[in-house]
Amino acid sequence: MLTGGVGAVTGDKYSLNSVVALPAACGLCGLFPGTKVKLATAAFSRGSGASSLVGVNLNSEVLLSYQVCRFCAGRSEEAIHIDKFEKIEEEWHLTLDILNPEVAKRIGELNVPVPDVE
Repeated sequence: MLTGGVGAVTGDKYSLNSVVALPAACGLCGLFPGTKVKLATAAFSRGSGASSLVGVNLNSEVLLSYQVCRFCAGRSEEAIHIDKFEKIEEEWHLTLDILNPEVAKRIGELNVPVPDVE
């Protein structure tokens, strides 16, 4: 669940890097410092199908940049894949597929949900 604001890159592209903390190590091997930026993207709709009937385009894209080390930079695997980005009631939910289990564990530790304050 995303509780912080999603930073806009352009009118229809939004960056998740301000709300998802990633380790500084390579997203593939998890061993060496990241030196090259890779990008995970996913399409989503900002509204219902009714909006398209009146000519409003609500199709958008979310972006999450992550780093890979110089040894993994030439590999074609996606270290991080955005599986889902959807609004459920009033909250946005993000699901990531992470190739390396150790990197996934680190990302989970860095992104512990904060309980709502009333």
